[in-house]
Amino acid sequence: MSARLHVRWWESAAFGALLFLILAYLADYDGYEGDDINIVIPMLTLAEVHSGLIWAYKYDWQPLSYILGAGLYDLFGTPAAIFASSAAAMALATAAIYHLLRGWAGADPILAIALILTVPEIVFTGLYYNTSSAPIACIAWAAFLTLRDKTTVNALMAGGLIGLAALFRVDFQLVSPLLAAIAYAGGGSFLHVLKMAAMAIAVLVAGIATGILDPVGAWDVYEFSIVQANELTGRQAWSGYLK
Repeated sequence: MSARLHVRWWESAAFGALLFLILAYLADYDGYEGDDINIVIPMLTLAEVHSGLIWAYKYDWQPLSYILGAGLYDLFGTPAAIFASSAAAMALATAAIYHLLRGWAGADPILAIALILTVPEIVFTGLYYNTSSAPIACIAWAAFLTLRDKTTVNALMAGGLIGLAALFRVDFQLVSPLLAAIAYAGGGSFLHVLKMAAMAIAVLVAGIATGILDPVGAWDVYEFSIVQANELTGRQAWSGYLK
């Protein structure tokens, strides 16, 4: 590992496991957030969603999130598994961030935890179900691999995680240029960056080929969201608030 400080894997794993237990204990399992319950309920009957009998909130924008949630429900037989998945994802993401802060940045354990807590959303995102948590975990580990040794395997794995993040939530593809810049600035060659990009694109193409991702449907969701935003900002009360 090319980190400045050697960090034991068990230390980062223990930190992630402890954080998961805390988040899972404190997490919302009843959908108080509002948007999360609109996403979770269709996961319980995903076959009907695919057949068009049931509407799912922005399905084409976050297809793999629905598929993963439905799989967790089928596996564990309870919606609680879906709600807890955000805690698990954010614990994985934070473990990667902790390892980077300890190893690559050279922070001691207390400073690493303090730095993480300066961005409360890192923790709060694990307290309720949302479709940001899984792609955040993917991006965090992609960044981890990007800052490790610049090998072909790491480049392909990082690219694969970037592609998966976009299947979980299409808008997370916007992070890919940043990761490419980090890889290049960190000593990676242009070929290394191309390998990452090629793998990310390959995952997206595979998602389209297998019917997971519908680019037309995703674009329709984007356009509809723009229309909604325009309508919202056009309301008198909201316009007055903006002024």
